[in-house]
Amino acid sequence: MSPRRRKIVSFITQLSAYPRDAKHPLPPQPFPPPPPLPTPAPPPPPSPPSLLRNFYGNFGSGE
Repeated sequence: MSPRRRKIVSFITQLSAYPRDAKHPLPPQPFPPPPPLPTPAPPPPPSPPSLLRNFYGNFGSGE
């Protein structure tokens, strides 16, 4: 057995020495509360009527 292979085998045996299903030392923690929902953005201020009239006036309102 080559030294490199011997080193790998010893490493694997060290890993397998630890129990796979060891219980975690900490008790189970409760789920953290969900983060608060972001507050919705306030609606934009209404446009002045003159801007709306000028905008919609270009689209066949009869003016």
